Amino acid sequence: MAELEAALAAKPAAPALTADECNAAILTALAAGGVAFETNSAVVTPEGLQVIIAVAAEAVACARAGDLTVEVGGHTDDRGKDDANLKLSQRRADAVRDALVLRNVPGDAVTAVGYGETKPIGDNQTEDGRKANRRIEFTWTAR
Repeated sequence: MAELEAALAAKPAAPALTADECNAAILTALAAGGVAFETNSAVVTPEGLQVIIAVAAEAVACARAGDLTVEVGGHTDDRGKDDANLKLSQRRADAVRDALVLRNVPGDAVTAVGYGETKPIGDNQTEDGRKANRRIEFTWTAR
């Protein structure tokens, strides 16, 4: 037991990660696609769960090797009522936060914020634009 403790004490600390490095790592994990949900629901699809698993692997390292926190931002398109979209985006952000914490990302390092339809990145007049607006974003910052 003492040998194990000595080996752990002698092991060099992991280099600190920056918010920019963590944001880049998450973008790489998201390259295959975003976190997908069942229609009008906060239930993650099987494909969305695979994305969360890839993100979690990066998020664990970022939360532990850097003094960083991540905001999980939920977004919707503009279809439906504003209030309903805001609530749906919060439920989806909460679902992703919970999935990350379940996969060993420290809970105090993850916040969930629903933005509803307030921050579009695509044209809500087209299907492709609406699809782009229905998203989860991860933003790392220093504590």
